[in-house]
Amino acid sequence: VAMWGLRGAPAQVSSLPSEFRATLSPQQVQLYDLLTRLERNDNDQDARLDLAILYYDLRDQTGNIEFASKAIKHYERYLKANPEDVNARADYATVLYYAGQTDPAIQQASLVLQQEPDHVKANYNLGVFYLKGRGDLLSALAQFRKVEALTRVGDQVTLGINTEAKRFIK
Repeated sequence: VAMWGLRGAPAQVSSLPSEFRATLSPQQVQLYDLLTRLERNDNDQDARLDLAILYYDLRDQTGNIEFASKAIKHYERYLKANPEDVNARADYATVLYYAGQTDPAIQQASLVLQQEPDHVKANYNLGVFYLKGRGDLLSALAQFRKVEALTRVGDQVTLGINTEAKRFIK
């Protein structure tokens, strides 16, 4: 469901021996570097958001709910300091849903839409939350119709979302 990636490679802050570092995957290196940055400065909001995104991506890739729990923890801390970040809040809503927390996910997606009513990802995911999380077909249909209207024109990703929304409408 996520379409956001890390905002850039984090600065290498560790003193890991290069021979050992070379044996790690890029995600393992990022994880180590971000955790090290936060250990040095717990208020590094860029590192906190990047870490939340990395855990979110790891949950997507592996299906491991532990990564969702870790992402939730870091999104909550980040959003406490940056409540206006609608993209982070939309991702937070999604990871809550992945963790089986449908009602909080709906609440967070609704907060995004209060700030930005045409936020495509939040509208789409809210439809998914209603359909698959609650079984509320009418609410889901309303969300997917809105997404279909918002994505009639655009780039390949936007048109792909439009196709998915139409699939749910039928």
